[in-house]
Amino acid sequence: MKKFASHYRLVVIGLTALFGLGWWQGAHVHAADDKKPFMVYYRAWRDSAMHMVNTDILDRNPQSMLDLPAGIDIINVFSHVPKGQEVQAQPFFDQLKAKYVPAMHARGAKLVRALDYTSMVNNLKDVHEDTPTDEDVDKYAAKLVDELSDDWDLDGIDIDMETYPTDEEAALSDRIIRAMSKRIGPKAKNGTLFIYDTNGQNLKPFQNVMDCFSFLGYQQYGSGPERTEKMKEHYTAAGYPASQLLTGLTFPEEGDPVNRWYDTNPENFLKSNMHTVANYVQANLGGMFVYAVDRDGRTYEEPDFSHILPTTYRWTKTAILESKGYSLPEIKAAAYRYLDDLKLTRAKVSKQELAGQIKAATNAFEVNSVFLADDHSQALAPTFDAVAEIEQPVVNKAKLTALIQQANTVLAELRDSAARKGLKQAITAATQMVESDTVGQTSVDAAVKRLGQAMLTAQKRQDQVDYQAGYATGKATGQAGKPAAANPAGSAKYQQGYAAGYRAGHALWIAGQHEDQQVQPEQTTPAKPVEKAEEQAEDHAALPGTGERVMSLMLAGLAVIGCSGYGIWRRLKVTARR
Repeated sequence: MKKFASHYRLVVIGLTALFGLGWWQGAHVHAADDKKPFMVYYRAWRDSAMHMVNTDILDRNPQSMLDLPAGIDIINVFSHVPKGQEVQAQPFFDQLKAKYVPAMHARGAKLVRALDYTSMVNNLKDVHEDTPTDEDVDKYAAKLVDELSDDWDLDGIDIDMETYPTDEEAALSDRIIRAMSKRIGPKAKNGTLFIYDTNGQNLKPFQNVMDCFSFLGYQQYGSGPERTEKMKEHYTAAGYPASQLLTGLTFPEEGDPVNRWYDTNPENFLKSNMHTVANYVQANLGGMFVYAVDRDGRTYEEPDFSHILPTTYRWTKTAILESKGYSLPEIKAAAYRYLDDLKLTRAKVSKQELAGQIKAATNAFEVNSVFLADDHSQALAPTFDAVAEIEQPVVNKAKLTALIQQANTVLAELRDSAARKGLKQAITAATQMVESDTVGQTSVDAAVKRLGQAMLTAQKRQDQVDYQAGYATGKATGQAGKPAAANPAGSAKYQQGYAAGYRAGHALWIAGQHEDQQVQPEQTTPAKPVEKAEEQAEDHAALPGTGERVMSLMLAGLAVIGCSGYGIWRRLKVTARR
């Protein structure tokens, strides 16, 4: 493994997250069995839980292991803690067991810790000056597995080999590795991992124990697929399966005074090692890895060279997609789903324009670049992750699917053509939504509302038609004076309409019967004789209060009453004086 300072050759702490169970045993990985493992080397001193450890850069570490993208299957987390910096490093190790390991396990991951090859051999030699016995080796191997893996609830060990051992050292390492393989790796058959990674093609420390390892990781930093092909030929000729070979590239480390690896090429993605090697891996090898994943998108120029900045993992996410063989259509579908749910708060482009960019993309990098950028602050949506969208879609279509079934039941009961047509169109649209792999939860939720409203509208339309039909039938029956049907055939609304119509019709029938009874034949009044009429006129004129005499008679009467009253009043007054 590339480390530009000598202390990186000390015992290194590694954490490996692995989706699925033992690929070498043909177990299920992610969504499909043919998805290849992807490994990253994660530098623990750049985790947000650690500050000012193994560095003189004052910047705070902005991201944690939990920010790593989906689709990563093996995570080696290096952590060299210089003497005197243990206190600063402790928060990370607390997080490692309490938070990171459970989180990786929750993803279906396995975890391993790294062991430096030279330290592994020398530590045993230091304890046993003479050749250690088999019992000594077994106890030593068991202690390594316990301290590096089991005590941390991890799932295996990675041996980092970057040296040229002597024959004696290689013979001793063979014994140690075989003793360890009883506890971890494919020979143990317990689902654990045992990994061997190297930057060379020295077969001496590997050829006798290759059957003990789950994978071999080959560091080919700064090189293209031509070197990958030579590595493959070398190790397969020695008898190691190509399906267990992982080849790796790197990102620029901050402050590195020596190495200059250019595996990314923002100006021409198609010519970058990240693209060409990932494509080679997809067709020819077991998998791929990248070193210093937290430096994804950085360069050897300032401010990158002297500062710690957040990453969107644009290159890593692309390499995962390409090395695992995800197709461009499914990557685009994932992007469309993500866009559908994305809330644009500060974007200067519309969703229609972004959808056009996705449609025009010709490779995974261009799709990712719609949302991601090497400059985290310039990324439209830094958390976009096509693998997460593909493998763990958050779009829940269960409610819409159930509603479609209900709508079809309602449709079967509809008789009105207009009601049927409207609901059928809504069902068709909803079904297309369920079958689409480009829609997000926002569109699905909206489709649920639309279909529900269409069902209500169709049922309301059918109820109106049924009521009107029942009303017309009931009214006609009632108006004809016929008895109401005891249980008219039809829906509940039809029966309600029938009852209301019958009452109205029956009322009209009763009113009609009453009018018939009130109407009588018209009679002619005979003319009175002239003499009788004149006689009646004279009698009428003689009656008091009638004719022209009425006023004079009234005045005379009032005069008589007045005089009589005055006389009575005078007599009463005289009597009172006496």
